[in-house]
Amino acid sequence: MLSFLTTPYLWLGLAAAALPVIIHLIHRNRAETVHFAAMRFLERTPAHLMRRQKLKQILLLALRILALALLGLAFARPLLTGAQGESVLASDARSLAVVIDVSASMAAGDHLGAAVAAAAEVLRQARSADQVSLIAAGATLEVLAENVAPGEALAALARVQQRQSAGNLREAVQFADNLLQQSPLRQRHLHLISDLQVSNLPLGNLTLNSAAHLIPHAFEPRWQNVALLAGDRFETGGRVVYACRVRNFAEQEQEIEVRLLPAAPSRRPLAVQRLVLAAGAEQTVHFAAAGLALGEAQEGARCFEISAAADDFAGDNRFYVVPPAPQRQRVLLVLGEGGAERYLRSALELPGADLEVASSTPNTVESVLANDFAAVVLAGVTGVSNGAAEKLRDYVRQGGGLIIAPGSRPPGESFNHLLAELLPGRILSPAANGREHVALTEINFAHPVFSVFRDPANGDPSSIQVTKRYHLQPRAEAVRLAGFEDGLPALLELAVGRGKVLLWASTFDLSGGNLPVRGIFVPLLHQWLDYVRRAEAQTAVTLVGQPILINGEFETGKAITVTLPDGSRQEQTFAAPAVFTETALPGHYVFEQRGRRIWRAVNLDARESDQLALPPEDLQARFNRPQEETQLSGVFGVPAPSAREVERQQRLWRLALWAVLGALFLEGWLASRTPR
Repeated sequence: MLSFLTTPYLWLGLAAAALPVIIHLIHRNRAETVHFAAMRFLERTPAHLMRRQKLKQILLLALRILALALLGLAFARPLLTGAQGESVLASDARSLAVVIDVSASMAAGDHLGAAVAAAAEVLRQARSADQVSLIAAGATLEVLAENVAPGEALAALARVQQRQSAGNLREAVQFADNLLQQSPLRQRHLHLISDLQVSNLPLGNLTLNSAAHLIPHAFEPRWQNVALLAGDRFETGGRVVYACRVRNFAEQEQEIEVRLLPAAPSRRPLAVQRLVLAAGAEQTVHFAAAGLALGEAQEGARCFEISAAADDFAGDNRFYVVPPAPQRQRVLLVLGEGGAERYLRSALELPGADLEVASSTPNTVESVLANDFAAVVLAGVTGVSNGAAEKLRDYVRQGGGLIIAPGSRPPGESFNHLLAELLPGRILSPAANGREHVALTEINFAHPVFSVFRDPANGDPSSIQVTKRYHLQPRAEAVRLAGFEDGLPALLELAVGRGKVLLWASTFDLSGGNLPVRGIFVPLLHQWLDYVRRAEAQTAVTLVGQPILINGEFETGKAITVTLPDGSRQEQTFAAPAVFTETALPGHYVFEQRGRRIWRAVNLDARESDQLALPPEDLQARFNRPQEETQLSGVFGVPAPSAREVERQQRLWRLALWAVLGALFLEGWLASRTPR
């Protein structure tokens, strides 16, 4: 589409283009009759020379008109916008990132096939000099091609595979943006091919640091769906009850059949119920004591299954359950610098404590952390990654407990920044000691973390001698539970979502004082854990793509046979912590070692069941680009074009100026050869 930044100049230019015509009409030569006798001495001019002369004069007039018209066009600063502008102006090589959503919902209505076809069309239209990166986006990202020619990327499309996990389009776009930012090419396009499920697009804006042009390719979610959103097995009144939650996402009322199946291969239903759900309605279905007469209550692994007339997405038609895991509280130690692990394990792994302790480093916490941990302890950690910080934030918001203690070195500024939502206060520099050690004062014995010490027989927290501590800058909403003799805060608490965070200003090893070797350390640490830990019972249900932790269930270092949902079997030997990560399929996973067997259930993320999509224009409004500011943007939020965009779109008026120069050159050359 052609538009102009300064339209009045266009009209002035067109008016100026008429001047040569007007001057020509005013000053044109008029034939004048002169009578004289010596006609025979005049040479006749051939007619063809007169015609050629007239043609030169017409061309000269046209060039003068064209020069003035082009000059007015140039000063009007024409812009070519839209797809046509891209094809006309973009003559340079481009860097393209093509992100294909391969999450579970893309199986509905053959959206994945349409997505691959759309990606192939983008690659066929790419120029041979373009550099293309191809990314498959599920729960994890798979780079199928990076900075290759369009032909190679087209061949890589054959490796696109449907996943059964939920997607994270925000993370995919950020990754693609980072790839584009590293490209030396000036023109950068990011193609996002997805059903644009709202559930896969977390709220909030995102900055495209590469200044790429985001081009969403959306598919209308015209698919009907009924879904099993959740399931459970529990005991009440001496009976075993299985319950599942069913929702009708379709646009019309539906009759739905709900079946309870055993884990056995026969899959003969143990019980069947039928219900009618209105559009958008959901209902919980109970099966009481189902299958107990068949003698299958020992392991209790079950599967709910539904069917309906209008259902285009089969991925959420089953939900797998197993008996609750033994009620041992699992604690994850994330260990950085220092020797805190020795003292923490000694305090937590006591006989009869019913605590299962796993350890991790800051680099591996993102893959190990799961919601079935009762609490997490960060000891001596000086930095975490973006992914680990996001995982910790989600964990605490959903009810997890977190205890933080620095180490011998202060955490980096990125630690305070990435965990700002969780920290009760910023951890600053070490405090200067005016004496050999300081003791705890201002202890809130009414609070649960210290209430057990109202009885002096259980220990005296004021006897702790702290030799190293850090300045804490408390948040306004943080609660101070204890302080030091010099007035600095010692222990702060912060509520985040449904979880709690405690921040201790010293260390959990001897570099901070004598706390780890004092008898009070064990009851004090257990009180803190009891206070922050997750209130709900543990669950044996995991989502597709999440790890299954089997710490403490089997002997470490010895082979474990794993049976996958598709019936295949494999043997693995796990080191501590024992984590099984190959959970790409929903279903029952069976782990066996020397006659001991445990079941785990892996299910599809319920977010994939909701077909509600975000309009492409709303998606584009969420993405900002650097240096996109106008006078209106601060008031009305109107996005302004980037400097790169302005320069590229105004290339047309520079071409007009070159055309003016060319026309003037031709005019001068022709005028010098045309007699007046």
